[in-house]
Amino acid sequence: TLMATATRQLCPILLLLEALKMDTFNDGIARRIRLICARERINVPEFARRCRLSETSAYHWARGEYAPGSYAIYVIAKTFHVSADWLMGLSAEERRNNHV
Repeated sequence: TLMATATRQLCPILLLLEALKMDTFNDGIARRIRLICARERINVPEFARRCRLSETSAYHWARGEYAPGSYAIYVIAKTFHVSADWLMGLSAEERRNNHV
């Protein structure tokens, strides 16, 4: 049918768009992690140590290769007193107000 043909043709495009959104998401978190490191005058290993998270994972996040999971986002936000929404690029409000 016409609908099935259109869906098959659009599927690769939709997958590409989804991948581009994830890259943008990862890049945004990476920029914010690097900003936290610059403000705190620390390197990535110290960032990981303060958060008690894996140094290898922190390097991946700071490069935008992967995005941290929900627990890591929570820990980073609590450790550096920023909002989880800001860290994920969902809010321009950087500082948290009594909750993450």
